[in-house]
Amino acid sequence: MNKKDLITYSIWEGVFLLVLLWSGSLAESAAYWPRMICIIGLTLSFIGITRCGVALFKEKKNTRESMFVLNKVQAKRAAVLLITMILWIILIKPLGFLVSSFFAVNFIVIYFETLKSRKKILLDLGITSILVVGMYFLFVMLGVRFPLGILG
Repeated sequence: MNKKDLITYSIWEGVFLLVLLWSGSLAESAAYWPRMICIIGLTLSFIGITRCGVALFKEKKNTRESMFVLNKVQAKRAAVLLITMILWIILIKPLGFLVSSFFAVNFIVIYFETLKSRKKILLDLGITSILVVGMYFLFVMLGVRFPLGILG
């Protein structure tokens, strides 16, 4: 498991470093918390990398371990979620925030539903639809302007 942990810590180290570099373009007051979180994350990731590196160095076995952190089912679900989110972002402008959010959130909920009975799916569709519409109107009341797309 040490190789997988080393890869995971390295990926997080890269993410924190990238966000730290991006936060340099923010105003000093706005960049305070992102920088603080990145410094803590970089420190913890470095400690994890060091710990895993030492453990791998001490390990005398020549066992072959898979480098991929996720199994096939988890990788498929992560890919579906990533593609759905990318499509959601792309479709916000032409369809509008409300319509694209409605379809994306309902698709995600149905896809990840473990018990796929008709009653459960209809209940999930109803609840997520109410939540999406409710959140939309809450943000509109707060003055956030979303693209209207086909509704405007």
